[in-house]
Amino acid sequence: MDVERLFHHTEAFIRTHCYDKDGRKLPKRIFYKRIEDLLRRNRLLILMGLRGTGKTVLTLQIAESLRQRHGDRVVYINTDFFPELEDAVFSFLEYHGFENIESVNKELYIFIDEVHQYEGWNNLLKRLHDGSPYIRVVATGPSALQILASPDLLRRAARVNLPPLYFTEYLAIRAFKEGEEAVSRKSTKELFVDYLLTGGFPFFTGDREIDYNRIVDVVSRVIWQDIGNLTQASPIFLRFLKYLAANVPGPVSYVKISNILGISRTTVERYINYIISAGLLKRVEPCSLGRPLKPYKYYFTSPSLVSALNYIIPPLDEKERGVLLETYVANLLNVTCYHNADFDWNGKTVEVGWKKRKGKADITVSVEGDGIKPWELERKILGL
Repeated sequence: MDVERLFHHTEAFIRTHCYDKDGRKLPKRIFYKRIEDLLRRNRLLILMGLRGTGKTVLTLQIAESLRQRHGDRVVYINTDFFPELEDAVFSFLEYHGFENIESVNKELYIFIDEVHQYEGWNNLLKRLHDGSPYIRVVATGPSALQILASPDLLRRAARVNLPPLYFTEYLAIRAFKEGEEAVSRKSTKELFVDYLLTGGFPFFTGDREIDYNRIVDVVSRVIWQDIGNLTQASPIFLRFLKYLAANVPGPVSYVKISNILGISRTTVERYINYIISAGLLKRVEPCSLGRPLKPYKYYFTSPSLVSALNYIIPPLDEKERGVLLETYVANLLNVTCYHNADFDWNGKTVEVGWKKRKGKADITVSVEGDGIKPWELERKILGL
């Protein structure tokens, strides 16, 4: 394989994904520094996450930074363009004078995007990790990659799951796109509502029709490509997701879904597990396991998924505000269990409501009430 083609590919992708049409560098996600730090301390890093959250851009931003210091010892390989991944990797090694992995004795950086599309990716990553202490690899893939990866590989790799955008990141990207002055004309509450509706993904344009279509397209690609790697995909998945979007946050009835979609209860449970593995949905268990046993609650991984699948049009009614805010907080805090109407977070109860007044909960999150504002809570969580 012509290694110059690999380097041209790397430079072209950096140019088209890390800069806008005016040549300005795109803003970096908060995870940028964490990935950089992990790569210094680990030789194999797997970056997973829902499609459209910016894994490719983040990976290329780090690759560009390393190329400024290490030049042609850094290469980026997108498996859509180089399906014969192993040939590309060995061409890169041969360019630097190494006949095999074991002979590499100077630091090399290999970035592999959508690694799961190469059939032998598990084995290749293990060989690169075990063969030389001088090779560092960053590989990206969907959230379901963790299910597809072998246990041996997972033991070797540092793993990061890239979530949809935080509100703070949305504001930075929006200011970059529209200008600081234009964004400053809107109140924080107005901006937060915009974020809940369409701001979970960096590709937002401000045109709701376009943004909703793009989000639904992300969902469709997750169904046919990511879930399709786990089981036989079907149009019923999109109907399933639209039903869930209209009925969560909260418990769901497997029996009811079974009757509506005409599938067995066992199939409903299996489909939900696939949707969770694909990064679209999260499951929160009850904090108390006493009797009667409470059901799981389910949340989409971004309020923007709920908005797009339900095609929510402002102004938001009371139920829509509550659903989107609760979805946002559940993901921000990464809650693992719930009480009656509250979350449990680090041993504290958290109550969420658009106009909530301070009650008995340790933390009350509200947009218009007396509790802490969601964007204030986010800054505290992120240490900003």
